[in-house]
Amino acid sequence: MEYSKTIVAVVVVPAIWLLFKKLKQSEVADIRGPDTSWSFLMGHLKLLWHSEAGGVEKLFLDNYGSVVRFKAPFAENRLWVADPKALHHIFHATSYLYRKSASRREMDAIIADRGLLYADGAAHRRQRKAMMPAFGLSASRELLPRFVEVVDKSEAMWKDLLAESPNEPVEIDVAGWLGRAALDIIGNAAFEYDFCALDGTENPLTRTYLNLLSDTFGTTPLLSDIFVSDASRYLPHGFMTWLFERDTSPGRAPMRDNAKYAREVAKELIDAKRQNIENGEIGKDLLGLLMKGSGDVDGEMDDVEIASQVRTIMLAGHETTAKTMAHMLWELAKNPEYQTKLREELDDFVAVKGNADFTAIELETMPYLNAVIKETLRVHTSVPDIVREVSVDDILPLSKPVVGRSGKAYHEISVPKGTLIHASLSGYNANPAVWGSDARDFRPGRWLEPGANKVDTPLGIYGNLMTFAAGERSCIGWRFALIEMQAFIARLVREFQFEVVEGKEIRICRPGLLVPTVVGEEDKGVQLPLNVSVVRRGAHLHS
Repeated sequence: MEYSKTIVAVVVVPAIWLLFKKLKQSEVADIRGPDTSWSFLMGHLKLLWHSEAGGVEKLFLDNYGSVVRFKAPFAENRLWVADPKALHHIFHATSYLYRKSASRREMDAIIADRGLLYADGAAHRRQRKAMMPAFGLSASRELLPRFVEVVDKSEAMWKDLLAESPNEPVEIDVAGWLGRAALDIIGNAAFEYDFCALDGTENPLTRTYLNLLSDTFGTTPLLSDIFVSDASRYLPHGFMTWLFERDTSPGRAPMRDNAKYAREVAKELIDAKRQNIENGEIGKDLLGLLMKGSGDVDGEMDDVEIASQVRTIMLAGHETTAKTMAHMLWELAKNPEYQTKLREELDDFVAVKGNADFTAIELETMPYLNAVIKETLRVHTSVPDIVREVSVDDILPLSKPVVGRSGKAYHEISVPKGTLIHASLSGYNANPAVWGSDARDFRPGRWLEPGANKVDTPLGIYGNLMTFAAGERSCIGWRFALIEMQAFIARLVREFQFEVVEGKEIRICRPGLLVPTVVGEEDKGVQLPLNVSVVRRGAHLHS
């Protein structure tokens, strides 16, 4: 099917639907928000998708507050929410009443089959219960040696690269390098599968996973793609998948190729692991624990569901973590005093310990290392927004009242069934009402101040941040990601000095997730170049 026919389908069907359906009037329409710069077909979606990271959050929080009404296609009113009490209600109090829309679930099925990202309600609860043992604290800590193998390899490759220019820093695209390293980690630790991403081996599956989401949607998505993705919610359930399978546009090729290769590899991995389990060799990789754990749950996962989890973990387990680490190094390059303070903390640990072979518990107890990680997770929220659809008429409580366009003060908002809520993880993480007047500043020291983790509304699963979401749909692999970041950043910052590249302006785009680009080089896609050199110290500090 030609792409133009796809666009026609998602214009005509909603138009007919709106013609015969009387939209329910509600308090949502009275909530303040931007009333200009929107179109009937796009609403304000261009603003949400094309703005630089942090731009929408600043605009909405500064001008309208923590709850904002904005326009979606066909003049539909939606809510952008960064209020902690409202978010607690959405993610904790009401659980599965605020659900992914049918079109969002179908997109998740396209990206990662029908695993944990796709599942809802009882199916999601069952799958998550089966997967929890593989992602627990003990299991995640035991994977540290596998992380370190990739860290060692990355360090050696960087030092070989820098040896070619011993007296001058070398420009390195840290986003590209860390993306490949994170992919090798998820393959090694989760599935005992070698992506060979750092080696540059021509592996078809590896090629499809590197920057998969940004390659599919673009760093600045086409308006037609944004419209089709959003307006497809008006189409019959499953029709979006049918359209996707017939969509020949170039942007869909990476995802289609990924599905083909990932399903083939997932089947091979499951078959091999099942044979190992039958031989009494479960192993400590995530797949072995997952397959063992699925048998301990009522209605255990079948091979199709397990294969879906493999695709889900492969995708979610590397791209967001890699980009978060790249943003972390960028912030340390921009703030050399923070970089020096972190390196001093690491050197002090080495001086006491006698070597740099940190355990998972030691990494967890380094105050400044974890302050830098938390602050990066806060300022650079990898997935800015999560969209939820209200499945029943509900009341959304607020931590602070908002004044509507009519002048009425709302302490809570009636949200009718079918309302779409853009739960802004990045908006909450940048909300001055939660984090103070310097909420937009990168300042790791805030996490070391007395009462840093005391909040009125407990919300996120780590540091009260919303970066990993919250509640029953929070990121199941957050401990895995955290230990990976601790191991990588501790080694890289101790061994290498990072500086910004003069003349190259970094712009963080938000096409569904945060991706760094170089202004004027957007055609090259995801990039975050930094000048890198080897740290020189006295012999007594070498491990």
